[in-house]
Amino acid sequence: MLPVPKLQDNSHFVMVSQSQGKSFVLTWIDEYRRSPQSANPYMVLTCFDELCRSKDMALMRGDVISHLSRDEGQVVMEMMMDCYLDATLY
Repeated sequence: MLPVPKLQDNSHFVMVSQSQGKSFVLTWIDEYRRSPQSANPYMVLTCFDELCRSKDMALMRGDVISHLSRDEGQVVMEMMMDCYLDATLY
């Protein structure tokens, strides 16, 4: 679960992520509570790890589907990467 700041009004909302292979699908927690199987995705983050062995890096793509601004999507992507790349936050 991620508390995401709403940039325009200084509040926040909570998103939940679900791992599906090399992707994370994120949705609003209230939609997930109502119906986990049919909750609309707000954002999808996909990891491309083909360069991990040869270059010691992976690429991440973030696709905002709905209800998020580009800036909010950037914040979500950075929060997810921080949580998985920093062992103390994991």
